[in-house]
Amino acid sequence: MKFPFLKKNKPAPTPEAPAAPRAPFPFAAPAQDEPVPAIHIDAHVLAFLRKYDAAPDQLDTQALTDALLAAMQRGLRGEPGGLPMLPAYLAPGKHLPDTEGKRVAVVDAGGTHFRVATVRYEFGHPILENERKLPMPGTDGAADWTDFIRLTADALAPLLADATHIGICFSYPAQNTPELDAKVLSMTKEVQLTGWEEHLVGADLAEELARRGCPKLPIAVVNDTPATYLSGVATISNNYANGFAGLVNGTGTNTCCLLPVRAIEKLGRDEDGAMLVNLESGSFTELPQSRFDQAIDAASAAPGAYRLEKMTSGRYLGELSRLALIAAADDG
Repeated sequence: MKFPFLKKNKPAPTPEAPAAPRAPFPFAAPAQDEPVPAIHIDAHVLAFLRKYDAAPDQLDTQALTDALLAAMQRGLRGEPGGLPMLPAYLAPGKHLPDTEGKRVAVVDAGGTHFRVATVRYEFGHPILENERKLPMPGTDGAADWTDFIRLTADALAPLLADATHIGICFSYPAQNTPELDAKVLSMTKEVQLTGWEEHLVGADLAEELARRGCPKLPIAVVNDTPATYLSGVATISNNYANGFAGLVNGTGTNTCCLLPVRAIEKLGRDEDGAMLVNLESGSFTELPQSRFDQAIDAASAAPGAYRLEKMTSGRYLGELSRLALIAAADDG
């Protein structure tokens, strides 16, 4: 069996002759220049997987690709049944403050961990300082939205004296505003956080910091997938690749891409330029579940929602494996 990722890497194009950028829209399935290598599985294992609807050959990858692209396009039009396709109101090189020589206080509210630090840039290179890691509220027991805001303020307050901005990476579905705040839409990854409905992350944090007498600083809130995209743009040479995509595959899973503003039809903006779009691809539901996936989904906090995330992300893979191993033992 030959693995495509073992092929020798082609040298990156020289700065004098960068690869031409690809048009990110309209969507089109990539041409298959070579056949997909076969996956060899023991016959007994394959029979077991087929019994529980979990075998690779029971998935039509081309049909799933087409369905995902169609769900993306529906989401861009704001139609029912589409992916959220949430505009981030950000684009590489635009809307971002000049942080050279300055310190930014940053928060990463993840699916498992809550991290806080300061970041300063020297000659374009980020330097991380004052890093702390805590459990994300709601991961080790029920918590309220006010608990999250208070923890964020507690962690940030000692860092603000030397900071010029506050940046928050919020790893949950949230609708960004043009002012770079974010309205929470839901909590995923089985995080038991309540009371978030109709709340804006940045506005609530600013109010709590003001109540404590902390310096008033600009606050920007971004989802973790656009943040991942921007980190690639900021740290990888433009000549290394002809485009970027943001992918998070940890406690949860999600994707981000850069699209022409006109392609985001639900915004109704007839203007040039591009914008980052948070797909919330973990919410894709048009894919067949194995019986193990069905059991996990039924026992989750929101059955039927975020099925792709429940089938592929770290929050669920341990339990998925446990259910499969129990069934394998029972079947001999």
